[in-house]
Amino acid sequence: MKSPFDRELELYLEKQIAESTGERRRRLTEVNRHAETLFLRKVWWPMFGNFDYLHAEWEVPDLWKGVRFLDFAYLRYPLRVGIEIEGFGPHARYADRGKFADDHLRAAALTAEGWIILRFSYDTVNEHPERIRQLLTLLIGRWTGIGEQAPLLDELDKKIVRLAVKLQRPITPRQVCEMAGICAQTARRRLKALTEKRVFRPHGGVTRIRSYELCTENERMFQWMYVE
Repeated sequence: MKSPFDRELELYLEKQIAESTGERRRRLTEVNRHAETLFLRKVWWPMFGNFDYLHAEWEVPDLWKGVRFLDFAYLRYPLRVGIEIEGFGPHARYADRGKFADDHLRAAALTAEGWIILRFSYDTVNEHPERIRQLLTLLIGRWTGIGEQAPLLDELDKKIVRLAVKLQRPITPRQVCEMAGICAQTARRRLKALTEKRVFRPHGGVTRIRSYELCTENERMFQWMYVE
């Protein structure tokens, strides 16, 4: 009989794989993830009892048009935490110097972009998981409940937000129509609903609103949550 952890882990991985494509899917299905599973079992599950906000093999673009895959990414506004589990084997000891330098440069770039990167050795995960739990509790606990939580948006709403993020200026119902292939009435209704959720605010017009802009307090959050 499977334990609660094993049942939830199976569901979690199924969901992660279903949401992934390309190299991320390959990593989730073909690469041995023993160290990552150990982290979930000894560190994450005892802390939270779930895998909410945690994404495995998360793909992150970097400044040089490349990508980096994080073992785990904890994405809960305003936090972006990248977690890496590193072994101490032949690969770690004799890694190519160029790759070693590139790895640290890309990690620094993520930090510059607002990520918090945490690296834990396999031995620490295995032998001292309580120390990692203490660190994560200190970090995540400081931010829990601070700031606005991201509003729940469906796919069309997210597309509208992405349009505003991409254009970096107020958007009109007509632009939403052209982007989403919907009628003007639907576009106005969606923008009005997003205004009521305090995602947008009116920008132009008195008797009839002609354009909408992202609310200032939410703009930074949407920059990384909903941009493609």
